[in-house]
Amino acid sequence: MTRVLVTGATGFIGSALVPRLVQAGYVPRLLARRSPSPVPPPPVEVMVGDVTDGDMLRVALADVSAVVHMAAATSAGRLDPAVAFRVNVGAATALVGACRRA
Repeated sequence: MTRVLVTGATGFIGSALVPRLVQAGYVPRLLARRSPSPVPPPPVEVMVGDVTDGDMLRVALADVSAVVHMAAATSAGRLDPAVAFRVNVGAATALVGACRRA
């Protein structure tokens, strides 16, 4: 079965996508800041970590055929700009770099 890394899988769109990936025959590997509640049953794999952490991304990308990147810091203007940049730009940059190296 094809493994797909999903960042932002515990968010609104990600939580709707994961069951559909399973129905389509994929093995979703979730990378989230905290474990989802409830924890999804197999074949879903859960990894707790920071999407800006290069070492975590290297591990998360092992044996993955595709990536769906939806992790983002959202708060409609109430978010510290430095945090928004680190998560929204830094995470995407780190993930692209990790994908290139994988």
